[in-house]
Amino acid sequence: MIYFRLSSSLQLQYDGALRKLKGTFVSKEVYLLSNDELTALGRPYSLVISLKDASLSETKSYERWEGIEEILNEDIPAIKEGTLMGEFMRFLLMRLRRVLKLEPYADEYMLSVLEGKLNERVKYYDIYIDKDSSEMTSIRYKGNDTDIETVLKIISEPSDAEEALKDIDLMYASRLMGLNRYEEALKLFKEALSSVSGDSMMATEFNLKLGEIYFFLEDKEAAIKSYKLCDKCYIKDIKDYYIRVGHLLLDDKEENGLKLREYYKGILNPTYGKYKGDEYKDIVAYAKPLYPEYEEKCLAAGKAEVG
Repeated sequence: MIYFRLSSSLQLQYDGALRKLKGTFVSKEVYLLSNDELTALGRPYSLVISLKDASLSETKSYERWEGIEEILNEDIPAIKEGTLMGEFMRFLLMRLRRVLKLEPYADEYMLSVLEGKLNERVKYYDIYIDKDSSEMTSIRYKGNDTDIETVLKIISEPSDAEEALKDIDLMYASRLMGLNRYEEALKLFKEALSSVSGDSMMATEFNLKLGEIYFFLEDKEAAIKSYKLCDKCYIKDIKDYYIRVGHLLLDDKEENGLKLREYYKGILNPTYGKYKGDEYKDIVAYAKPLYPEYEEKCLAAGKAEVG
């Protein structure tokens, strides 16, 4: 259970939404978060909002809360806009407005962009916001469902992983892959992997990158090893993961496997075809009709190996 305030801009946003829900509500500008239940203290009643299903209920005025004077006299921390906690609180409000149809509210595209940006920040804490959930919020920590209170407590502290990776340009490393400069990308992602805990979400992200790099460098054993080091609880597209492993297992054995592997490289990296030129056009013409059936084989083989 944690009490907090919001910075002035965030408070205005929350107050506007709450007043639309309950026109007679007057906020005390103090909030209580317990598990997935957010209480906005106020009068003549306080508002209780479920951050799981967006249900709303009323409870007693803040003046009738036991020990409220002592609580209000304490230095209640304020969540500031622009911080990770502030962005998280803004995300919760945007989700709430959309679920309750409180205009103006973000469309699916805007909300998806915000969720994507937020996931890029919280992944350093092993946290993932499930964008496809039917619930108002569905959040996992280390692969398990967790509550909003736990998330706020975790992200209130600096991330060790983010600090360890601050001098490694991960976006540049990914761009190198797109440019088919895999040897250079390999060095950066190996350095990144060595900088984080082996059981973290970031480690799985880096092992996925390394598996792909080794695949393009034709180092099958290293690729399989990297993929097997991934923790499946952090993998968002498990089907894609199995297919990747399946290619490593089957490409050298199956009839036409080498051509299908070349075709698959173009799926993983769209610039690969441009890099190969006319040669790749011939491969596409031959392999594309055969690939759907072969992909199913790779899926089954990969699942049998690492599922």
